[in-house]
Parts: sequence; structure tokens; C-alpha cells
Amino acid sequence: MATLFAGLDLDTDQGKYDAKEKIRKIYDEYGQIKPEAFMKAGAEKLLMNVLSDPRMGSGNGIQIYRKDGDVWGKLKWDSAKNVIKENCTFN
Repeated sequence: MATLFAGLDLDTDQGKYDAKEKIRKIYDEYGQIKPEAFMKAGAEKLLMNVLSDPRMGSGNGIQIYRKDGDVWGKLKWDSAKNVIKENCTFN
């Protein structure tokens, strides 16, 4: 994130505006305005794409989990670039 906001003074209104615009542009590139992005699968794919973007740090060190009922699972990409959930197992 430091690279994304490099050169911006986040203590000023202009710096905050510029930071929000950078983030908005990344989300727009991955389809934020498409109606399917507001459904569960589309929202997960959008979030995974944005976090994987090089400008956002390429997802280094970030894992996303989803809970369905009582089962937690890690979200990841399959070979076809679909978001899948790998259920967690606790022994």
C-alpha cells in the first residue's frame, strides 16, 4: 500500500481525494460497475482481483476466508480463474 500512495499527503483533503481516486480506478478496471459484481460470486471475484493487482501489493500476505453456515474456508483461484472456497479442517 505504501507504493500505491507514494507521493500523496494523506493529511490533506487533496491527498485523500487522490488516494480514493487511485483505488476507484483499480476497482473500475475490474468491473465494479457491472451488476454481477454486487452478487456474492461477483463481489468475491472483484475483491480477489483488486487485492491481486500489482498496485495493491499483488495480494502478498493476504488470505480471504468466507463462512458458510459453520464452515470456514479460504477463497482462492482455480485454474480457470474462478473463485473457489477451500474448506478449513480443524483436527
